[in-house]
Amino acid sequence: MTKPVVVQQANATASALRASEDRFATAFYSSPIAMAITTVDEGRYLDVNEAFERQMGYARAEICGRTSIEMQVWPAPADRDAMIAALQLDKYVRDQPAQFRTSTGDLITTRYSAGIISVDGVPCVLAGIVDVTAQKQAEQALRESESKFRLLTEMTQSGIFIYREDGSLCYFNPQMVQSTGYSPDELRSLTVWDLVHPDFRETVKARAEARLRGEPLPSRSEFQMITKAGESRWLDLSARLIEFEGRPAVLGTGFDITDSKHLAQRLTRVQDEERAHIARELHDDIGQRLALLTIQLAQLQKTARSDASSIGASLDTTRRLAEEICADAQRISHRLHPSQLAVLGLTKALAGLCEGFVARTDAEIDFVHDDIPRLPREVSACLFRIAQEALLNATKHSQSRRIIVELSMLPDAILLSVSDDGRGFDPASAERGGGLGLVSMTERARSVGGQAAVRSAVGRGTRVDVTIPLPQLNRSV
Repeated sequence: MTKPVVVQQANATASALRASEDRFATAFYSSPIAMAITTVDEGRYLDVNEAFERQMGYARAEICGRTSIEMQVWPAPADRDAMIAALQLDKYVRDQPAQFRTSTGDLITTRYSAGIISVDGVPCVLAGIVDVTAQKQAEQALRESESKFRLLTEMTQSGIFIYREDGSLCYFNPQMVQSTGYSPDELRSLTVWDLVHPDFRETVKARAEARLRGEPLPSRSEFQMITKAGESRWLDLSARLIEFEGRPAVLGTGFDITDSKHLAQRLTRVQDEERAHIARELHDDIGQRLALLTIQLAQLQKTARSDASSIGASLDTTRRLAEEICADAQRISHRLHPSQLAVLGLTKALAGLCEGFVARTDAEIDFVHDDIPRLPREVSACLFRIAQEALLNATKHSQSRRIIVELSMLPDAILLSVSDDGRGFDPASAERGGGLGLVSMTERARSVGGQAAVRSAVGRGTRVDVTIPLPQLNRSV
């Protein structure tokens, strides 16, 4: 009675073993993960599944029976030795990085897990291998892209920042720290709205909310920000909707245009002052003399009826007045629009300007110059206007009888100098006095990338030097 029980138990064990082996075979061959069975001692392939064939490029019949060293699957055989040592110590390893060589010779990056099993009493390695090459390449590309982005943002002079819908800053570059005056920790505790001037806050916030909703908006705008010290600064802001860390965000690039705004305002004031000066000349001088001319002509008309003998002298006086008015009108016209620049070029235009001042004043003006190439229109206009302003100041205020105008080429710049030996002045006092002549010359030079310097002292004359770098002259005329 005992023997049938033993047989039944043996049959049940065999049946369970076959069922277990069937489950193992099904899991092994149908797994989407590349799997292989190799012997521990030699690394000889006993079996691989279809996923392994696709991943490594070898057919099952081609690789089974050969060793991994023979097939050069491991680029560094020492890596396999290390895996075997780890398996003999812990019986299994999980999610380990490794590179393998495919049938084409290409290296793939993988993560593998392995354990020791017995196949017909032979210790073997059962390994599952996941190809993560594409993922690693994407991660590397992302790291390189982020590295380039951070390098760019850390080198630029613009403030670059990223913020969420609630205004919280999730990125900002060093220029943002410098321009706002806040420390990095302080910026992280603020919202982007805290940096916007109250006069612009609601408008900027409404535009940002519309942008986050995907509404079409102009990419650029100007507004004022407030620094930690309470200073107002103008920004030219470019913004666009992006995805940052899987969530919608706004990338902003702010360029400080405060100085250019102030420059534009000062130039506007200078231009307004110049127009006002010309208007006064037209009204107070030419207008009054035209009125006088009208009166004289009316008087001539009366004289012609009663005393024809005195008409000649009156006509001569009236003619001279008309000639003066024409000359002054031409002078003002040149002040408004030095058209001779476009026709004659800067050198001849300056020569004509000097001759005009000599004709109208008792000053002696020497104009010396190098062989100057044709310059961009804005550079020529800048130098002409500054020379005009400097000559006007010299003839009007310096009481000098001799003025020297020099136009010369330096190795890396063009230099205009206007000097006199007159009574001079204190530049600091003149600047505090609010005069716009010196401001006009300085701002004109800056507008084309140059510099203007005025050197003077009481009793020692005045010299105006204007330098414009040669790279500025590479633009088309």
